[in-house]
Amino acid sequence: MPPRFRLSLIPAVEVLVTVALTAGAFFLAVHYNVASLLDALSTRAHLGFDSADLGPGFFVLSCGLGLMTLRRWKEATHEPRTLAHTRDILQESEDRYRSLVEMSPAPMVVSDPRGRIVFVNDAALHLLRLDAPDAAIGGSIVEFVKPDSRARATDLYARTLAGEPVPTEEIRLCRHDGTEVAVQMGSSADHHR
Repeated sequence: MPPRFRLSLIPAVEVLVTVALTAGAFFLAVHYNVASLLDALSTRAHLGFDSADLGPGFFVLSCGLGLMTLRRWKEATHEPRTLAHTRDILQESEDRYRSLVEMSPAPMVVSDPRGRIVFVNDAALHLLRLDAPDAAIGGSIVEFVKPDSRARATDLYARTLAGEPVPTEEIRLCRHDGTEVAVQMGSSADHHR
């Protein structure tokens, strides 16, 4: 059974059970004249309470169950829309975030835990003098670090993956055209994936 169908089936079953209980409570109260039964019980058991006080209680119970039914019905019909609405909001948020990263004037490179590049924004392409993201994606992030800075860059990367706070440091990069550029390298790990 698909999860979406299961999500809408559960509240529907709850609504049906609540309706059945409400109808049952109301039927029993009317059919068996519960007030007179309770009055007889209290008289025989010498409980000392007036069963007339309980009559409104049964009415309130029936109304309460009915209101619960209406509330659950509203939730049952609203839940799929809420889930779809939440998905839409999440997608919009992801799109806005991606747009901010892509259009950021700061060069950004995203890599997997092995150091393979999975994303570069336009500013990083310009800095590295690359024509298209495909020229970097899939390659090692260390490829662009000048050989004399690679040990330091690798250490910073390993510390970032370990969750340690890593200060921003100057690293020398080698661009695609062979020229060098000094950059302030900062990094953070995304452990939520």
